[in-house]
Amino acid sequence: MTEADVIEILGWLADAGVAVWLDGGWGVDALIGEQTREHKDLDLIVRDDRVACLSAEAQMSNHAWGYTPGDTDFRDMRLLHERLGTVLLPPYDQEG
Repeated sequence: MTEADVIEILGWLADAGVAVWLDGGWGVDALIGEQTREHKDLDLIVRDDRVACLSAEAQMSNHAWGYTPGDTDFRDMRLLHERLGTVLLPPYDQEG
């Protein structure tokens, strides 16, 4: 992730009226005033009352069709099932 990427993403969020705070490596670099190392990601903090999120059921439904799920998809859907009681839909209902 480049400095230009960060500026572009922050610009999109600002244009959408989403307030964010930098965290992690980019947050440190912002405080220092320069990029000090390469970064693989961008850690952002948003207020939880500004975050719109699909329900657990909608997440499950959207992950159950249209693509071949990977290991992280199986993990995420199992977590929704275990912690929130969301019904596992195929292919997540198979032991793996």
